[in-house]
Amino acid sequence: MNDDTLGTTTNPAASPKRKTSAKSWMVRFGLLVFLALLALLAGVLAVAIVPREWAQYLGDRIDGRMTVGTLYGLGFGFFCTLIPLVIARQALRGFKLGLRLFILLIAAVLALPNLLTLGIVLGSGDGAHAGERILDVNGPGFRNATASGAVVAGLVFLMLTWWGLLRWNDKRKIRKLRSLQAEIAEKAIDDE
Repeated sequence: MNDDTLGTTTNPAASPKRKTSAKSWMVRFGLLVFLALLALLAGVLAVAIVPREWAQYLGDRIDGRMTVGTLYGLGFGFFCTLIPLVIARQALRGFKLGLRLFILLIAAVLALPNLLTLGIVLGSGDGAHAGERILDVNGPGFRNATASGAVVAGLVFLMLTWWGLLRWNDKRKIRKLRSLQAEIAEKAIDDE
């Protein structure tokens, strides 16, 4: 088919494909914009609502008792730091990328209580300030105990990692010595 204005030949079958491709890109772009706006809305709601709700949840359980707040804080700080660190450490093994990301996602979910408390402590929004006030009144001792528990858990994790590396190194040395011992025994048999 000749195009009179350009003096070139065009293929009519290629033209609809190009329109479909452009249409699919427009749909993808629209979906991307929608997801970005949805993520922005979720972020705004998370900053405004989640810290306040987390503090209220803790305040209802602690009920203004310093000992209970300290024990809750130590428990959340220790276990919600140590367990995610141990799980996240597994992502350093030789797994495929998808499994590594899944392991890190599990670790992040298990660390969520500490991350929510950290959001209250470091946050500058109204929700974070409301959460601080709620924890001051209904959850005394929780924030400081959570930080202390997290530090202790971090130190325990470092000690466990150090011990594991020493143990791995010892196993490697034992394997090397056993192979050397087997070589010596083999030479002794050959010499006889």
